[in-house]
Amino acid sequence: MAKATGIGVETRSDEWDSPATGHFRRIRDPEGNQIELREPPVSMCG
Repeated sequence: MAKATGIGVETRSDEWDSPATGHFRRIRDPEGNQIELREPPVSMCG
């Protein structure tokens, strides 16, 4: 969804994502502030 609205999404799958920690993404709000998003690993979701 963020990509559809023109918001850049920074990913570093090789550095940020792992089965133990989950998935991480970084976006910036219209004022330039970083917002970090995390999706927990599957093992924590169930």
